[in-house]
Amino acid sequence: MASITRLSVTPQAVNFGEQVTLAATVQPANPAAGIPAGSVAFLDGSAILQTVPLDGTGHATFSTTALAAGFHSLLSVYTPAITFSPSSSSPVPVTVATQTIGGGNNGSGSQGAIDVTALLNVSVTRPKGRKGLARRIVTLTNNGNAAVAGPLALVLDGLSRKIKLRRRTGFTSANPPAESQYLDVSPGGDGTLAPGATLNVILSFNNPLRKKIHFTLRILAGPGTR
Repeated sequence: MASITRLSVTPQAVNFGEQVTLAATVQPANPAAGIPAGSVAFLDGSAILQTVPLDGTGHATFSTTALAAGFHSLLSVYTPAITFSPSSSSPVPVTVATQTIGGGNNGSGSQGAIDVTALLNVSVTRPKGRKGLARRIVTLTNNGNAAVAGPLALVLDGLSRKIKLRRRTGFTSANPPAESQYLDVSPGGDGTLAPGATLNVILSFNNPLRKKIHFTLRILAGPGTR
């Protein structure tokens, strides 16, 4: 009989060394089939973190503080004891930042800014105004449990080189894709964006050819190499 496996992870954004709890629920596709028995393997990508037996309600839980700094894709895989067929959950993304967010390793072996896009809720809107006014309003909200240390770099991946970001700080070099225009901004008086806090940034462009302004926004934190 078919089974359905679901995974929740709490929280999905932590500092290195903080606890992450994975909770799996296995249910029958047919509610009349009873409660599945067996075990659930919790995986980080293809690496098994832990295998836990299901309890009498079809639940299994695992907590860890051992996730490395960086981005993770966690999932749970159900192995049945009898009757039911195996199933897997959808992957759940988790971001683990260094202990002081923004002071981490950029993955190239040198100290640099780290990507904290997953820690933030990011929205980009086009304000009303006179025709041809090239502006975008970026709103950043810290959805994590820790303050994000600035400065923050707003990286505009994919923006045409024929469109110039006004007041840009420079072009990325250490954080691929390279040669993306970026702007450094300070999140507040103490240089951090506290949990739940919001920062609004107005991006202005020189766009003499009236080309379509298209980019993917990436947020880097810390004073390191961009």
